[in-house]
Amino acid sequence: MTNINKQILDNLRAYFVDDSLLPIKDSMLEIGRVTDFKLVYGETYDTFGLTIDSLKYYFFLSVLNSLLAETGTKTAGTVIVGDVASVRNKSVDEEGVKKQISKNTEMQSKICATYRTALKFERMSDLFETSTFKEALANVRRVFSESHEMADLAEKTVLKNKLKQESEAEFQYSLEEVALITGYDIKVGPKREINYDRMANIVRKSLKRLPLQGFYLKPTYPLGLQFDYLLKHPEVEKYGLTPYKAGSNKLQNFRVVLGKTSLNQIEELIKSSFCPADITLPNAVRELYLTGLLAKALITKDLGLLANESNFNLPSGNDVIRLVQKYIFEPLEL
Repeated sequence: MTNINKQILDNLRAYFVDDSLLPIKDSMLEIGRVTDFKLVYGETYDTFGLTIDSLKYYFFLSVLNSLLAETGTKTAGTVIVGDVASVRNKSVDEEGVKKQISKNTEMQSKICATYRTALKFERMSDLFETSTFKEALANVRRVFSESHEMADLAEKTVLKNKLKQESEAEFQYSLEEVALITGYDIKVGPKREINYDRMANIVRKSLKRLPLQGFYLKPTYPLGLQFDYLLKHPEVEKYGLTPYKAGSNKLQNFRVVLGKTSLNQIEELIKSSFCPADITLPNAVRELYLTGLLAKALITKDLGLLANESNFNLPSGNDVIRLVQKYIFEPLEL
């Protein structure tokens, strides 16, 4: 791996990655030493649309995929479209969500073509019908029946008020989620998914496979709000919002939704956002800027700009708007 690519990985780790399933240093060093890597990120949806935060995950996965490919490593990046999981909750507008997923699919195709991401979008409903998934699910269920540790982790994947219901169903949904990811080597996602990944590694260990490497990106925060909101909602400060669901915590009016939120609206949200200089503090404007920076690297085919640490300094709000406009809104014709 070249020095430039090592610097890019260091910057990705410093500015994008919040935590990892394995020690970050060891995980990053392993990248480029393996001849075949499969990468995955999965998401579910609501009725509000595709968020710009989803773009950050697509772009991060794409950059990681490209860096691996440059080393001669055979790579494949997959985004699992959780169509089944999106409508499992009986309280959701099933028809509305299904219609939105169809619209999202069109946008995702446009994103892949525009940014040449080489990512493959796979519907959960289609994966469920494959022999690969069915075999994986059988392995997951077998290990689950023998592992108290895995049972304890499964309980942590569900809400407390759903625990009795899920337990009676033998944690079917959680085990299906685990079965979907056990065949991958690198998983990118929000940190709230860590217990699924820990379960997957128990299964992988039983199959004598190397551990899944989980990279958890920095939390997604709402734009247009001050720090007092986070003080009143400590769970949002700690874990952030669900990146791929615009309506997470009913804050859809404080998110950027592709094709719905205008540049003028983003400008107003930035003006009223908590924007600290300390990079360890929650900063939705910084996350928006970093998404724009990844977009620029992909559009210009210049991943080298991610090696220059000065490019990660947060500019003015107007510069953030211009970056988003030039490298996201204009290419995607939003």
